[in-house]
Amino acid sequence: MSKLLPKTGTLKPQYNTKKTIEAVNKKALFESIFVDTPFHSKLFSQLDALRLQGLVSKGVCHRALLCLAPPATGKTSVAERYTDWINSKISNDEKHIPVLYVSLKNATTPKKLMTAMLLALGDIAAGRGGEELQKMRLYHLLALYRVEMIIVDEVHHLAYRRNVTEVVNALKSFLNDRVAPLAFLGTEEAKRLFMGNHELGQRISTRADIAPLPQNAQGRVFMKKFLDELNSQVKALNIFDEDSDFTNDDCVLALHRVSGGVMGRATRVLEAALEVSVRRGATRIETWDVSEAINTWAIPGGFCKSNPLMGA
Repeated sequence: MSKLLPKTGTLKPQYNTKKTIEAVNKKALFESIFVDTPFHSKLFSQLDALRLQGLVSKGVCHRALLCLAPPATGKTSVAERYTDWINSKISNDEKHIPVLYVSLKNATTPKKLMTAMLLALGDIAAGRGGEELQKMRLYHLLALYRVEMIIVDEVHHLAYRRNVTEVVNALKSFLNDRVAPLAFLGTEEAKRLFMGNHELGQRISTRADIAPLPQNAQGRVFMKKFLDELNSQVKALNIFDEDSDFTNDDCVLALHRVSGGVMGRATRVLEAALEVSVRRGATRIETWDVSEAINTWAIPGGFCKSNPLMGA
């Protein structure tokens, strides 16, 4: 590559109100994009299979699904999309919540877990009462709304908790008491929860992990397909009318390396590149913008130590 220079816009970014508003609006559109890959389709399908299996498995303890994946792999987006897809089929007049989605916090305790679930089910007094009273109200509401599956996201937040046994036992009780199947989503840190609790681990009937793309030619081919689809959606949303440069060989290779094969992380780099391109008045995201985003976002963020586009 010859000396890297932008082909449109200017070298100097503009930090005025007009450009700020434009950047904010275009980044919001960019963040709304979801590229559905085979990994995401598989998780979506496996969530549905777990729910349907729970409906036909009457009178037996329910099973669970485990999805471990690095941050920014799209597991939460899939879970939220699946929840919305199933629950949106229900009439507003019908007391039925097929899928209950709960995201755990860092300081989750059994009481806070049940409070979060009660709030999700519309209990305005969710935090009141002791754990046993909460559990009775929760079981009542789960039955009242005929909850068919519970998705527990960010489960890795329990991995280093002192009270992890109590929280895990609370989650396990939903399976033992035949309340509903559970889908656990989290990072690799959550593995210790299931390795350390054999009874819970044995209830995992489905693994739906999402691994980073391999750092080889096959991984780059998949990354290229992902970026091509991302570029198509950028144009479809009129973020830019022109094809962006991030699908060229140099950018694909750089984004593949910098992201560690995590596609969501590659989109974070491109989100930073988008702002660079907007502020300097470019007509598309150029290789220059991707390089700037790596220098100013990826390297300082500790995602990589060097910029593959520099001196290429």
